[in-house]
Amino acid sequence: MILFFEVCMDLLLILILIPVAILLVWFTFKAFFSKTNLPEKATSQICLIKLKDSQLINGYELMQLLTDQGFDFNKQQGVFDLNDGEQIVLRCMNLKKPGKFQEPFEEIGIPGLMLVTDLSVIYDDMKKHLDAMYEFGLAFQKEFGGHLIDQNNIPVGSDWAQHLHDDVMHNKKQHDWLKECTS
Repeated sequence: MILFFEVCMDLLLILILIPVAILLVWFTFKAFFSKTNLPEKATSQICLIKLKDSQLINGYELMQLLTDQGFDFNKQQGVFDLNDGEQIVLRCMNLKKPGKFQEPFEEIGIPGLMLVTDLSVIYDDMKKHLDAMYEFGLAFQKEFGGHLIDQNNIPVGSDWAQHLHDDVMHNKKQHDWLKECTS
């Protein structure tokens, strides 16, 4: 009886250990011989601030405020762009879909605004551009009322730019570490 029990335990141990050993070899082979190439350049990472529940914004007043702040109207896209040289660093869109502004501005009312940027474009001066984005949002809020929220509908405070910058830098460090491990 004891011999039968020992034989059964040995068979059970073999049946468990063989698949575990095969999985271990497979994962090791996969980890060492099939390296994945991580992207060298950051992919597009959109960031936005919305001005919601503002008083109905007069299109002409908005156009004046945006042009005073350095924005140019992009007639082809129907949005206002803030450029740094040839690169668009910030875009102001109509919160009402599809996000475009219609000319003539004197005849339209706008329910809200959205400031949009691509973090991969502003990466080198990210903190500076995020601070500017927040300041533009505050200027719009002061002029038109309402409240500022981020893409997750969380209220935006004075530390928003710093938190977002720190979060992106933390993720970059993790990406760099992962890249080192796979090289």
